[in-house]
Amino acid sequence: MSAGSDRGAHFGAAIAVAGGVAVGWGWNHALSGTATALLVPGSIAGAATLAWFCVPLVRGICPQRPALAMGAAAFLVFGVLPAAVSLPALRLFSGEVYAILAAAALALAACILARMGRIAVGVALATAAAWTFWSSPPVPDLLPAAPSFAAPIESPIVKRVAVIGIDSGDWRVLDPLLEAGELPHLRSLIERGASGVLRSVEPTYSPVVWASVFSGKTPDKHGITGWFDAHSANRRARMLWRMVGAAGHPSVVVNVPGTWPPRKSSGVVVSGFPIPTLLRAPALEAQQVLGHVLATEDRPGSLVPTRVLRQSGAHADGDVIVGEVQLPLRTRVRHTWIDKLDRRRLLPPRLARVPVRFDAGITGKRGIEIAGQAAELASGEWSDWLRTRVAGHPVRFRVRALEEGGFYVTPFYQDPIDPVYRFTSDAQMLESVLGDEMYVVESTGWRAAQDAELRTPLVEHLRDVEEQHLRTAQALAARIPDWKLFAHVITLTDRTSHAFWRFHDPDGYPPMDAAELAANRERLHDAYRFADAQLGELLAMLGDDTTIFIASDHGSAKTPGSEWGGHRLEGIWIAAGPGIRPARERREISVLDVTPTLLVALGLPWANDMDGVARLELFDTAVESREIASYETEDAVVVTQQIDSTTENQLRSLGYVE
Repeated sequence: MSAGSDRGAHFGAAIAVAGGVAVGWGWNHALSGTATALLVPGSIAGAATLAWFCVPLVRGICPQRPALAMGAAAFLVFGVLPAAVSLPALRLFSGEVYAILAAAALALAACILARMGRIAVGVALATAAAWTFWSSPPVPDLLPAAPSFAAPIESPIVKRVAVIGIDSGDWRVLDPLLEAGELPHLRSLIERGASGVLRSVEPTYSPVVWASVFSGKTPDKHGITGWFDAHSANRRARMLWRMVGAAGHPSVVVNVPGTWPPRKSSGVVVSGFPIPTLLRAPALEAQQVLGHVLATEDRPGSLVPTRVLRQSGAHADGDVIVGEVQLPLRTRVRHTWIDKLDRRRLLPPRLARVPVRFDAGITGKRGIEIAGQAAELASGEWSDWLRTRVAGHPVRFRVRALEEGGFYVTPFYQDPIDPVYRFTSDAQMLESVLGDEMYVVESTGWRAAQDAELRTPLVEHLRDVEEQHLRTAQALAARIPDWKLFAHVITLTDRTSHAFWRFHDPDGYPPMDAAELAANRERLHDAYRFADAQLGELLAMLGDDTTIFIASDHGSAKTPGSEWGGHRLEGIWIAAGPGIRPARERREISVLDVTPTLLVALGLPWANDMDGVARLELFDTAVESREIASYETEDAVVVTQQIDSTTENQLRSLGYVE
């Protein structure tokens, strides 16, 4: 074979294989057609470059099979290497320099294999592909139940326990309301039980602290150390419901932050945020997972993006981009560099568009038709939950008519019965509980409060989501009547503290208009009143034989240099009911003490490797607690799962990451 035909053969093979592999990667990552079309020529250019540099190698090692050699090299470099560099065994060697050296080594290996024949090449490539597939972390859906040490229940102090979280709860907000005779349900618990300051841990991010609350361990031990690893596969410590489940008793756990993806559980777990979404905001609105305002004129300065529709007589209509479609991987294999390009928004997105038409100038009720769904709404009125499909998946959304004209459209949420990202450990139980109702894991981002016209819609939407959570928690508890542990977190207080703290405590913030201050001064107090009312509904459902433990993951405070509210270490705790000794004075305990104390109350031992202690002084009887070495039964997690780009985008809209 001549040198020219030799070179042509191995160039052609490298280009053909690399192009085909690029198409496969585009399918695997559910890329848009445009993104895949850009990926293919990039891979072809890379394959041509590889083939050019490999001419001496091919001539020296396998001149008889140049096409086989370069086809194998292209498969290894463009098919296997991008996935292999992210594998646990190779992660320490990842990076551009390593990738170049690895590509060279793989090209050399391909030439050696080609010299050995087609069978050797086929076996080697199949082995490499299989190893990469099976070594890749599985795509999270329902995580397997991690084993926990099974300790028997002996001499329980209480029949069962309900842990009710009031996220960001703070005595500085509660006390004035209590003194004014408000918050009757919290007041009742305080008067017949014990209470005090619950000191948090750093960092005071919700998934981090709630993992400490329910494990009794510091973040370095339980594995959730920040927002970017707020993925339950990273938890190295058993949660309280796992310990109770190992003893043979079910739990009902709803909306605890940091519990996605869910694990198989004794009872049911409905995950709290953060969780991936089907849509993320377009690139120019990277911090705005806030829905859209549909109007006939722009609203300059608005944080929530405005979609201006074309005016024609009494109507306005147009196609509205509602976000970038983000579908999960089709297999467990992940292309490292496609992920990086996607996070940096360097790949053309798959845009989701919906047709919209509404009456623009009619008094009274205004009509809107969006994504084929129609509604007539008066100013300030919400639609029911509407349905459509995005990228073939069912989604739901709501619309509110704004007082100043136009409509606010919520984000498009995945259908809870047929979700893209499963968020419950028992899908059939959730389906039987919800029926045709809606469940939203996380509501609109509280940064929408920067838009004065959307403050009331924001609060209404946040409350609606809390009511969904409450109804679901109540229904699940009724479906599992023999539960031993009930856990439910109310997050409205946290969202409202962030959004409206400057109105609650304006000192230290820039001066604001008196009318604006007066209109928003009670937003935070109203959130606590709402939480107290929800608590009352829960107490009526739980019954007098349930021991109640109220906890917050941290307190609230202003954030220096920011218009938003932030966190402080001093939160709240209240314990009341059977087995609890009433106490008038407030005492301070740690979030790390909650799980050891509740284990003792339930007749289970607490573990020596927990960082908290069992607060035996809270009980009304003398207690001899049991201790074991640990509830952990397996090695620590090696692979760290990072949150995906839609979750990161959502956290930006919430103000938790910049």
